[in-house]
Amino acid sequence: METIKQLLAAKDEPMAMGNDCYEFDILYTAIYFDKEDVLKYALTRYKDINDRVYSDEYGLTLLTYACKLSNVKLAHILLEHG
Repeated sequence: METIKQLLAAKDEPMAMGNDCYEFDILYTAIYFDKEDVLKYALTRYKDINDRVYSDEYGLTLLTYACKLSNVKLAHILLEHG
C-alpha cells in the first residue's frame, strides 16, 4: 500500500496497468484486481471520478466497469463516493 501512496503523491498521474492498446489508471486497476483498500485510498485522491470514462465508444465508467465484473462490493463503494 505504501507504493500506491507514493505513486499517487507524484505530480503526474501514474498508469498502473496497460497493454498494446490501452492504459489503465489506478482506479480501474483496483477494480480489475478487486483491491478494495487500494480503491478506497485512491478515491481520496480524486475529487470527481465521474468524468473518468475509459472508453468513449462504450462509455465504460468506473461504476459500469465494476458492474461488468459483477463486483457489487466495489460498485457500492463507488456509489457511496458519488
